[in-house]
Amino acid sequence: MIPDLELQLSVTIKALRDVVLPAIDPADGVATEQAHLALATLGMVRAHLPLRQKLAQTELSNALAMADSLDTGATAETALATARNKAKAVADNPASCQDEMEAARLSLLEEMERLIADVPADRFAALGRSCLASMQPQLDLQRRWVADAGFDPDATGLPAIEKMLSQSPANAKGTPVSR
Repeated sequence: MIPDLELQLSVTIKALRDVVLPAIDPADGVATEQAHLALATLGMVRAHLPLRQKLAQTELSNALAMADSLDTGATAETALATARNKAKAVADNPASCQDEMEAARLSLLEEMERLIADVPADRFAALGRSCLASMQPQLDLQRRWVADAGFDPDATGLPAIEKMLSQSPANAKGTPVSR
């Protein structure tokens, strides 16, 4: 029998905490610090493992909301509309796996990048505001995902990761920008 990932992570964390860490020379501050960092990282991975599917769904949903804020239906945006429709089909399919959702999200982001690169200078500021507004849910999600590492000075203002993964980004849609 092959132990599941949760058990493997738990055993590894216990071995590092109970055997390896005490064996490190206390005078070696860097080694002690790195061992604690490794333990913290493994703990975050263990906590996030069950949330990966929902994270992929939420990130794809966030990308779709951003695409909605940019897609004006103009002829030049046909590739974006195509990528958006494919991503929406993946998002709407309950059988979609994480890899499919990530591939659809990346494809959609690539098309948005192409669209943004071709925006005339006089429309760039408005597009920037739209992008920033529609990116906020994704930025907050990423901040919360790694908040337990302790590097975010204002992580206490973010909702719990489970709540963020259950919310729809529809309320974060930016204002569509005409080209």
